[in-house]
Amino acid sequence: MDIEIIKPLSERFTLEDAFSSMYSTVIPLESEYEALSLEEIGVILGVMDTESEIELVIRFADDVRLYTKEQFERELKVYEEQ
Repeated sequence: MDIEIIKPLSERFTLEDAFSSMYSTVIPLESEYEALSLEEIGVILGVMDTESEIELVIRFADDVRLYTKEQFERELKVYEEQ
């Protein structure tokens, strides 16, 4: 029998957080804005509600990836125009 540990709300996306970020452009966390390649830029296109947590559906030039809040905060950031 597998036991699944459910993360606290502070470590998961809420539906409100996820939907408010729809259509935002995302880039790698450590990237320099001037040095971005097209493959590194993504757009949040959807939200997936699994049994245990909400994930963002992000479209990149070459594929589509799912990110939990923990993965998103570790790897990506929302692009803010400068």
